[in-house]
Amino acid sequence: MEQKERRKQKKIHPKDRSNFLSQFLFCWQLPILLKSRTFTENNLYEAAKEHKATALGDKLEFFWKEEENYKNHPSLTRALLKTFGKEYLLKGIILLPIDLGVMLLQPYCMMKFLNCVTQQECFGGVEIYLVTLTMALSILLQVLFYHWFYLEFSSFGIKVRVACSSLIYRNCLRMKGQSFKKNSVGLVINLFNDVNRLNEVFNFGHYLWIAPLKFFIFLYFIKALLGSTALTGTAVLVGFLFVQLVVFKQMFLRKIEVALKSDCRIRLINDVIGGIQTVKMYTWEIPFSKLVKAARRSEMKALIKSNLLTINNNTIRMYVTKIALFLCVMGAILTKVSLTPEYIFPLISLYENLILVGMLRFQWALAYCREAKISVARIQEFLLSGHKKTSLRKPSKSTDTCSPKSYQSSERSAFGILLNNVNVTFDTFTVLESVTFSVLPGDLVGLSGKSGSGKSTLLQVILQEIKAKGSIAVGGKISYASQEAWIFSASIKQNILFGEEEDEKKYRRLIRACALERDFSLFANGDQTLVGERGVMLSGGQKSRINLARAVYRDADIYLLDDPLAAVDASVAQQIFNECVLGYLKEKCVVLVTHHLKYLRNVKKRYIINKGKVVEEASSENVFMESDVVTMQEDVIKSHNLPSEIHESATTNYSTRQICKKYWFSGRHWIPPCLIFALLLLTHFLNSFIDMFIVLPIISNKTKSFHFFRLTLEHFLYVYASLIVLLFFLNHTLSVIFMKHCMSISKTLHNTLLDKILTVPMKFFNEHPSGRILNRFSQDVTRVDETVPLYLYEMVRSAFDALGVVIIVVILNYWLILPTLATIPLIYLPTWLFQPLNRNLRKLEGITKSPILTYVVTSLRGLPTIRAFNKQKLLIEEFESHQDAHSSAFYLFKSLFFTYTFWIDLICCIYSTIITFCFLTFNTGTSVATTGLAVSQASILVGLVQYVMKTWSELSANMTSVERVLEYTELPQELDDGTFVPPPSWPQVGQIEFKSISMRYSPDKPLVLKNIEIKIHPREKIGIVGRTGAGKSSLVSTLFRLTQFEGQILIDNVDTKIVPLKVLRSKITIIPQDPILFVGPLRKNLDPFDEFSDSQVWSALEAFNLKAFIANLSLGLVTLVDEGAANFSVGQKQLLCLSRAMLKKTKIFVLDEATASVDLQTDEAIQATIREKFKDCTILVIAHRLETVMDSDKVLVMDEGRVVEFGKPEELLINQRGFFSQALHSVIN
Repeated sequence: MEQKERRKQKKIHPKDRSNFLSQFLFCWQLPILLKSRTFTENNLYEAAKEHKATALGDKLEFFWKEEENYKNHPSLTRALLKTFGKEYLLKGIILLPIDLGVMLLQPYCMMKFLNCVTQQECFGGVEIYLVTLTMALSILLQVLFYHWFYLEFSSFGIKVRVACSSLIYRNCLRMKGQSFKKNSVGLVINLFNDVNRLNEVFNFGHYLWIAPLKFFIFLYFIKALLGSTALTGTAVLVGFLFVQLVVFKQMFLRKIEVALKSDCRIRLINDVIGGIQTVKMYTWEIPFSKLVKAARRSEMKALIKSNLLTINNNTIRMYVTKIALFLCVMGAILTKVSLTPEYIFPLISLYENLILVGMLRFQWALAYCREAKISVARIQEFLLSGHKKTSLRKPSKSTDTCSPKSYQSSERSAFGILLNNVNVTFDTFTVLESVTFSVLPGDLVGLSGKSGSGKSTLLQVILQEIKAKGSIAVGGKISYASQEAWIFSASIKQNILFGEEEDEKKYRRLIRACALERDFSLFANGDQTLVGERGVMLSGGQKSRINLARAVYRDADIYLLDDPLAAVDASVAQQIFNECVLGYLKEKCVVLVTHHLKYLRNVKKRYIINKGKVVEEASSENVFMESDVVTMQEDVIKSHNLPSEIHESATTNYSTRQICKKYWFSGRHWIPPCLIFALLLLTHFLNSFIDMFIVLPIISNKTKSFHFFRLTLEHFLYVYASLIVLLFFLNHTLSVIFMKHCMSISKTLHNTLLDKILTVPMKFFNEHPSGRILNRFSQDVTRVDETVPLYLYEMVRSAFDALGVVIIVVILNYWLILPTLATIPLIYLPTWLFQPLNRNLRKLEGITKSPILTYVVTSLRGLPTIRAFNKQKLLIEEFESHQDAHSSAFYLFKSLFFTYTFWIDLICCIYSTIITFCFLTFNTGTSVATTGLAVSQASILVGLVQYVMKTWSELSANMTSVERVLEYTELPQELDDGTFVPPPSWPQVGQIEFKSISMRYSPDKPLVLKNIEIKIHPREKIGIVGRTGAGKSSLVSTLFRLTQFEGQILIDNVDTKIVPLKVLRSKITIIPQDPILFVGPLRKNLDPFDEFSDSQVWSALEAFNLKAFIANLSLGLVTLVDEGAANFSVGQKQLLCLSRAMLKKTKIFVLDEATASVDLQTDEAIQATIREKFKDCTILVIAHRLETVMDSDKVLVMDEGRVVEFGKPEELLINQRGFFSQALHSVIN
């Protein structure tokens, strides 16, 4: 397939060509950074060897199978530890001594340095320079090791994410029955978002055990270095630690709540996107928007609580050091300990490190581990749904590790199907009862019955998709054509071959047998035409025949064909039956489900299902082989090409600054931003002032008062405490107002995005896969909700902190402004090089994630077909190629990010060293306290500037999600320039006139409707027929103004172009070609917005013979509709849509192949009901079944977008050469 070709063209990842030293010093990334190239999906490297999805998925699946088969309580956590635990633990053991040594060495060297400064005789000596050099080397060691470790831990995160994603997808391919019902598409999509949370947990996971260990080592070190009094502040740390444990428990609960409510919202949006055409034609945009927004409000309540807990928890570190230091200073004053620079500044450094490790990293480890625990628990629950112990196999490259247990035997000499006394029950409802069914080699067996009688269920039993009681024996290789055509986003040829080897002669014969030759001639690219997701621009008949061709092309022993003739016209159906079923498959074992009784007269054996029981009718000895049907000969012509999928651009349209500005001012109110800015200035001024205020007791440690402020030590403590209380109040006020404002922005962006998506033209949905759209509402909205506010807050706060440190250093020694000014361009240069790549790669990461979601959604829709064809291995390979592309983009983003922060830290390390040496070299009589404050602030600046750059880069990267959301909020909307609002009674009679109607799907595509001129009188029933792709559904789309067209459509002499879209569409009722039911209660599907009483709903069901069926269900009208309405047959779904339409009383009624999947008897009853209930309406009926339109007042025959015949049926039959006459004669024959 094409994916394999693309994989071959990709270059080897640079990491796989580099040595350890190149990786340790971040050298292999430098050529990429210096070239500053723009990456796209086409020029990405292949995934690094360690991130290859196949190997990782196989390895994790092996250990998960061990858990499933040999443990009473299978644990995904245990399987992950077995897969990745040893390697991760080894790196943690190496990290501990390095981390501990660096953090203890810095305060020790600072104390020695200040001792030397205090003792003037050491000043300028070798010892002080050695101490200063050691301090600089300790910072350098930190820079060298930390970035490499964090990149390695990020790589672990990628491995775990890839392995879990692969495991989830493999489990998706095994889902059947109840497990499939329990797991909606929205839930599965959220699981793939959940695995993203595993990316960060490995950066801090080790601190769960390192932090407590280091905490006690630090306590011992503080006591040994500074004495017992210096331990006073640890009480604050312990107290805050217990507070955080309580807070984290609440955060954990809030995260679960947010995840559940997010599932609900995503499920609703998935339903809306899947049924968008129905939503538009029924004018349900506003009601569905209200439903989604209600779900969003519920989600936002939980989200605000969760984010407020998170941001306030993060705010604690702004003042906890100062509180701890206050207690230590107070203890020192009370115990008469001298407050010297050698005591205070190492104490500050030690407490900063203690808080960083003992609180912050431990806090982050807890937070990420909590999130990971939630995600792993949700994934585990999904994996265990429908859990069944299977045989254990070791992972192998040549083994399909996810294929379900085979039930087909290729070793048997005889092929066939034998079912004996089979029973199927859903809940308390019996679908099949005591079924006996047999198909022998070479048999053509027909299967018929009323809609919902259990025909498709019987095929699902044969495929072992549904659990059944009784004896089931199936011998041979099975191929299957589902009733609802499954088309995936690829070329037509790829859809037919589906991974099978191409045989040109066989392929050409098959195309002719499935009546696809003419269709291919209409496409500029023939069978290489890309069909888009779900075959959006193919007609129902074309999708049905491609679906059939896929099944027939496969070399199998048994062919299960579920109503393949329903969606095609009579002549095409005759051709398929003769050339495909009787000709191409004449020596095969075939089960044909159909409502066309004329074909059942010519089968070997016929079964009828009635009320769950199968009755075998007499077989026919003379199998019909040829037909005298007259088919129209056509010249091979070239027509329009189908629109192909539009690819997303990885380049960004705005700078991070512009996106931040758009984001920040999306909150609709200007007061919060102004208030936030004022609080930021005030808070950070106070923070810097407190840092300088601590110098006062040092300056006057030999006196009882502060001469400048005229304060005693006691008064100093009161002022210091008051300042900390004020800082506490201002910080938490700032964090609450900031988060509330960000949540207001999130709400606005989501609702604007939703409103825009609901009002874009249908063309947009035809050209953009649903996974791409869902990615905006899932991953991108999640980042806007949770990640962007936190990174923005951290970046702004840290930038102000860094600015405050620089100002303090410059105030203490104004000569230091020179190295400060020299450092700014050195920091800006790598930033200038990195930021464009950063945004490009983050956006590319989002782009490469979208195909993963699209692929999952597509696979879930075609599970029975995939399993029947035993193509799980093929789909896993394709899925993992998508994963490899995403991993390549994500790891490249991470590695360049850590390269950037490595060089920024290196520059800051040099800056800090210069400052320290400046105080030694240019001794201008500066006090020891001032020197200590400057050096301690400079050492803080190393980590602080890196943290600012890190958060800025993360913010910039995550701002691509904001950009992607904003991009969709600027989509062009449906043209709705209608200003004339007709009276409520319009249309009164239902007259429709098409005047010179021409239409094309895109300005650069040929016409699909060509100069249509017809007039439909009031209360006429018009049958619309024509070959597949003739333009029948396109004509209906112009009636609803789903596409732009030339000419006029008049309804009761009112031009539809001047009527607002909502008014126009509300006045027309349609049953679309694909029956759409949404997940939720059945009554909500019939009457989504509670406009009708229960008696009216039951009356509508009774009109289409559904009342008894629904009443027999245990929950009646509140029966839950499963994902894709899998608990109803296609025929039942069509009848439910008819019932829904009946409740909407309008003068114009359109049925687009609405009865294609029901039996002839039911169809006749439906037509009789329509004649009775809609006798005062104008009715347009699109049908392939000519019996459906024979009682019409007039028949409209279309071909190639033109009207070829229009008149009364009896008049059209007079023309023996006419399309309608020939088609009818073929039916009679």
